[in-house]
Amino acid sequence: MPERERVMTPKKEKFAQNVFMGMSNIDAYTDAYEAQNQKRSTRGTQACYCAKDPLIIARIQELRDELKERNMVTVENVLKELSKIAFDDIKNHLSFRTEKVVVDYEENTPIFEYRTIVDIKDSDDVDTRAVAEVSTSKGGVFKFRMYDKEQALLNIGKYLGMFNDKVELTGKEGGPIVVEEAREKLVARITKLSEYKSDRKGDSRSHG
Repeated sequence: MPERERVMTPKKEKFAQNVFMGMSNIDAYTDAYEAQNQKRSTRGTQACYCAKDPLIIARIQELRDELKERNMVTVENVLKELSKIAFDDIKNHLSFRTEKVVVDYEENTPIFEYRTIVDIKDSDDVDTRAVAEVSTSKGGVFKFRMYDKEQALLNIGKYLGMFNDKVELTGKEGGPIVVEEAREKLVARITKLSEYKSDRKGDSRSHG
């Protein structure tokens, strides 16, 4: 069981480091407390205690703040970059129009077709942060692609708390869900339902 002292023990530090590095709570606990031999349900419960420990929560936030400072990553900067993608307009980078052009001659009579003409602005004159790709294939096909505007808008919404898609699932008395118990209950319900259907069929035959 994790230490409950109000001090940052080496194991708590290890747990915080593990979570910061991307481990799940249960994996972080298993590694930090060398709990590989404990039942998964026990590890899940103890991991939940660790995740709610104020000292561990504060330490994880401290690690994240240190990372932001080293990389100059702030919510403001992230939102600024996402906003550039979300609200940029393709006309800031190129213009396009349809023109009637001569494509051939037949007995000195010009043959016309309507084609799309694209004029690209010089990259030195535009903000290219929203541009994902500019290329021309061997066949001369031009390709211009911007980053996903919809995904950028969704990310901005999440940062600003506009969406709440979080679903919390807990087990008995607010603890972690025990998969083994849930599976056993499901099997028991299916078995009971099957027995009920069998009894109904038997009753139908006897009344027939």
